[in-house]
Amino acid sequence: MSTHPARTRAGTGGGCQVHISWPRRVALIASALVGVLGTAFVAAPASATDPEDRILITAGELNCVDYSQGKIWQTSLNFARARYRFCLSESSDGTVVKPIVQVQFDWPIGDCSLAIGFPRSAEVSCPAGATRKRTIIKFQAYKSINNKPIVFRIPLTVTRPNGRTYTGWCNFTPQNTSTNTTQFALGKQDHPTLTCSGPQYKRLRGIYTISTFGPRGDVADDGAPERILPGGSFQYISQ
Repeated sequence: MSTHPARTRAGTGGGCQVHISWPRRVALIASALVGVLGTAFVAAPASATDPEDRILITAGELNCVDYSQGKIWQTSLNFARARYRFCLSESSDGTVVKPIVQVQFDWPIGDCSLAIGFPRSAEVSCPAGATRKRTIIKFQAYKSINNKPIVFRIPLTVTRPNGRTYTGWCNFTPQNTSTNTTQFALGKQDHPTLTCSGPQYKRLRGIYTISTFGPRGDVADDGAPERILPGGSFQYISQ
């Protein structure tokens, strides 16, 4: 439980699939923004920095937003939808926060469309014939970092209320070391997820902005180089 009873809870539940409701535009938000320094990352199709799209973080929660609209990545035989979301985890005692970017792969069978996430008006639909493909996505190693092959990368940037900014990368090595590939399939994991966690920080009052300039990887056998999701950012209120 939070040791800050004066703070208003913005959502309930726990775990990676927490859904945090959007806060109402009330005087509480306006007062929290007075005198705060918060630098937003470059605006992008999957951004949410309007005051009505900020959320108030809660102690003991991951404080995740909905997944972005995503992109359909496919080859001549296989396809998957790739999308991501931001979280700002807060410790149960309310003293520490940690920025997170999570990338998820899934296979939206049926109408193969999505109309939620951020921005909430965005929508993505599968290209013709996508649902007739196999529900598999495979990534191949396409670069080496510190002598380790890398199949997927997630950049993460966080700007704290004091104006200090951190940018780092999470690099994922192949699951199959003999072929230097990583494969996800519908039959094995319905929603395989890659999590990129930033440093832990002492919680400050004000606005946190978490950004990414595009999770990326090289889809095997698609005849194309590295694929990159659109960059985006999200802002959180800490009281």
